[in-house]
This record gives sequence, C-alpha cells and structure tokens, in this order.
Amino acid sequence: MKNTFLILMIGNLLIGDLFAQHTALNKQAIINKYLQSDKEEKGKIFKKLIKENIDFDTLFFCLKQGKHYSADVQKGFFEHGFKNKIGIEHPNQVFIPYKYNSEKKYQVLLFLHGGVSSFDMNQINRLVNRADTSWRSVNKICLFPSSWALSKWWNYSQYENISDLLSFIKETYNVNENDIYINGVSDGATGLFYFSNFYQTPFSCFLPFIGSMDVLAYLHDKQFYIKNYQGLSFLVVNGKKDEIFDIRYVIPTINELKKTAKEVKFFVVDSSKHKTTWYPVLKDTIKNFISRHIRNPFPDDIYYATEKPDTFGRKFWVVINKIGRAKNEYANDSIKIMFNNQSALIINHSKPFGQIEVTKIGNMVNVQTQNVKKYTLLISPDHFDLNKPITVYTDNLLSFDGLLTKDIRTLIKYNIMDNDRTMLYSSELQITVGKSIIKK
Repeated sequence: MKNTFLILMIGNLLIGDLFAQHTALNKQAIINKYLQSDKEEKGKIFKKLIKENIDFDTLFFCLKQGKHYSADVQKGFFEHGFKNKIGIEHPNQVFIPYKYNSEKKYQVLLFLHGGVSSFDMNQINRLVNRADTSWRSVNKICLFPSSWALSKWWNYSQYENISDLLSFIKETYNVNENDIYINGVSDGATGLFYFSNFYQTPFSCFLPFIGSMDVLAYLHDKQFYIKNYQGLSFLVVNGKKDEIFDIRYVIPTINELKKTAKEVKFFVVDSSKHKTTWYPVLKDTIKNFISRHIRNPFPDDIYYATEKPDTFGRKFWVVINKIGRAKNEYANDSIKIMFNNQSALIINHSKPFGQIEVTKIGNMVNVQTQNVKKYTLLISPDHFDLNKPITVYTDNLLSFDGLLTKDIRTLIKYNIMDNDRTMLYSSELQITVGKSIIKK
C-alpha cells in the first residue's frame, strides 16, 4: 500500500513538472513569435501575451535582447517605396552594406536631398551614384528617402514616409537604435530643421549643410518652435558666398539655435557658394562629431511645445496629451531675429499651443506647463528606481507621490510603437494639470 502511494505521489510530481515545463515552453514560444513578428502581427499577439500572464521581467529581458535577425536579406541598393493614403508615391532608396552581418548592430544615416521643387519623384536615383565602387567598403546602413514637388520635406506626407522607412529598417535589419543620425543638404537641410523641431526621439544628432532655418517661419504644415531644439546636437555648415541661402540671414538664426540646443558646431566656409566642395576638408571633423553623439534614450531635461498633441505630442519619455488655454495664461515662444539691424524675422503662432518643461533628478520630476491640460510621463526601469517612490511636481504643486507597478500592457504598447530595444517602458504616469495629489 505504501509503495502504491509512493508511486502515485511521484507520478503526480512528474506530471506537475511536465505541465510546468510545457507551460514555460508555451510562454517562451509566444514571446519568440512576438519578437519575430512585424508591427501589425505584434498587435494581434498582444492579447496572447496578456492572456498567458507572461512575467514582466522575463518579457522585459527578452525585448532588450530583441529578435533574431535573418542573414538572408537584401544587400546593396534597392528601392523601398511608400504610398500614402492619397496616393502620393515615394520611391525611397536603401543601401545595406554588402558584408552585412545580422549579428552586428549597424549605424544608420538618413539623408535628405535637395531640389525638392522638382516634379521628378525619382531624382534620388540620379543624386546617388550607385555605381561608385567605394560603396563596397561602406559599413553603415544608408537611407535615401525621396522628396519632390508633391511631397516636400516640410509636408506631413514626409513624416509618414520617413517613419515608415525607419520602421521597415528596424524590423528587417539589426540597427543600433542609439546611432541613427540625419544629414540634409540644401532643401534637405531645411527639411532637417523642420523634422528636428518635432520629431527628435529616434535620432542621435543632426547635420544640416548649406540650408536655412528661417524659411520654416512661413511653412504651414506645422508651427515652428525655436525652443524645441532643446537637448539636440547640430553640426551646421554654410557657404559665405551662397547665392541661394544668404549667409547674412543664416547666421542670426543659427545664433538663436545656439541659445537653445545642447550643442551647435557652426562652420562658415569663406570661399564656398551653394555647393559642398568643402566636404573633404571637414570630413574628419564631421566623422568625429557623429561618433561622439550617441543618443541617450532617457534625457533628464526635456522642453517641448506643440499645437497638435494628437499627432506630434511626444518627445522621448514626455507626452503632451491635451492642450487648452487656461484663464490668464498665454503660452509664449515667439522670437524676433534681427538681420543687420535693419529687418526682422518674427516667428509667431496663429494656433493655440501647449508647452512643457521637465527636469528629472533621481526619482523626483519637476514639470512646468503652459496651456497643457493633461500630460504623461513614460517610466522606464532603466531611468527610474522602481523600488522607491516617484515624486512629481507640476507647476509647483505636488501631483504624484508613490510607487508604480510594472505594467506589461505599457511595455508591449510602446515596444510596438517604437521597436527600440534600448527604450522600454514599464508604466504610464498620467497627470491632469491642476488636479490634487495622487497617492499610491
């Protein structure tokens, strides 16, 4: 009888162990399927991850490790096109190193070309000499989005185009998410100033050559905020004899940029017109600048302003959710730039906007707002100590003080959105401006 009982007990233990192993294997299989899926498929697997009660720390670790990238991918030059909802085409060009190794993380260059008033959507094919044998030794991924008269860099369609292009590259190739930089020439440099004014999160540094920032004051797709360049690093080059972008108008705007941006290296080439023949002279300086500026995905200090929080509401871990003018409160980011003490460029804003300034020290966050009704702080275990309370002051009033739990839904939501192994979030801390303290 005792032997029978012992056999039954051992059998039950073995069955329990096998069941636990099966459950663990099933959970890992779901995680692996999620990692190897594209953005659309990940959205479908989302519910399975929740249903299986996947452990947060396990999934966090797996997302940090990332997917297994296939070695069987296109290399060299090829086209990755994008057509938006109204049918405007973008025949973008992509270059992948010929010796691409899927086990290695690669630097990414996003290049914005000039001449965007052309009605030739394929002009990027002529601008990039794909027959040049030097491409054989290039060891970074290069993206050449297409811009033309119906989709200029400062149109919303280009935000859609570039977002799609980056998403494709990050899903297909092993990129270094903290080493993606933008270089723009002529109209492309102006486009770079446009993008970096509201689309900063994916990029490490910005290199505008022979372009101008002042024309952004007249573009209407998106309002321009000089202070939005806070925390960004620029290397700017212009020609003293440039016949298109007069250096007398460029210098005052770059001086304003220097007041706001984290770092601005500005070179005026004395003998140069609207050309980049100076590049061999500055090549090493440019290369060193890029190598020194690896992105910090969690900057402690953030300033951001927007009139479109539903579309352009986020800068890194800070999100403006709702704006609205409060009584006796007026957001102000207008500037007046003088040119030779004669004429002035005044940048005003016709649409209401909200602005937020965030400073983090340890687990304490101080937030100052104007015309912001609601905002969200994205909390990461890599940025905050989640074993200790987090304290948030908004406009000098205590708006949160407590511990936050790790939320797997938040982790998955922003992983699908960002596809970034170095920028993972565990909680969304949503704050209503003016509301009394939240205790947890």
